[in-house]
Amino acid sequence: MICHPFICRGDEWILEYHLRAYSSFCDKIVVVLDRSPQNESLCRTYGADVLNWTPRAAYPDFDETGLLCDEGEMRQMAFDACMKHSPNLMVFGDTDEVPTPDIVEFLKDGIDPAVDLYLADWVNLVYSLRTAIGGQNSRWSFQKRTNNKKGLILRVRKGRHYRYDKRLQHVRLEPSPGGEGNTIIRPADHLLTQPKLIHYKYAAWEKWQANPQSKTKAYADLVTNAEIVPVWSDWLWPYPIPDLGWNP
Repeated sequence: MICHPFICRGDEWILEYHLRAYSSFCDKIVVVLDRSPQNESLCRTYGADVLNWTPRAAYPDFDETGLLCDEGEMRQMAFDACMKHSPNLMVFGDTDEVPTPDIVEFLKDGIDPAVDLYLADWVNLVYSLRTAIGGQNSRWSFQKRTNNKKGLILRVRKGRHYRYDKRLQHVRLEPSPGGEGNTIIRPADHLLTQPKLIHYKYAAWEKWQANPQSKTKAYADLVTNAEIVPVWSDWLWPYPIPDLGWNP
């Protein structure tokens, strides 16, 4: 049993692409919607279990320094709902993140039962679907081995207590098996060359530039010192993304 837990607030422009990709290799999808009831029908169309989250506070749509959502709690809710289906594997990714299509074959033939967690390069597309942030001098680059790696595939072990740190706004995609606040990264974990996890947000460049977040200090160096590298066509799924003019 392969499950995919994720959380979603808005992101209608990429949501169906995400659902089509994950539903092609996952047995069960569970999504926690944060102030996005308009997306419930679409999620259910792809067989997803839908949970609606009520925020703990009146979070604003934009705040450069404060909390925008109860991220840790929502991730925990999605993960725990998946656990009810007794999965042996969990595959992660936010709404605007989708693994490369070669994950299908990897899940069939490449999984080592001794590996707890597979990490993947987190590829930040930029300007379009055809280019990404690369090189060795940008913190946003997937080509630098020491940064931009995310937990993609988790083998669920019986008897472990998988928890997210609910105190934090930004938590890892995968929970820690050792309790809240502990890292899951251990020597036994593996970094993949392929598949990769593709991040689509900055590919929708005009939409991103219209987002107030894009003008904050956190993103000031998004393309500074970056090499803009080509993206292989087989890293993208053959499903349309209307907002990006992608209609393979």
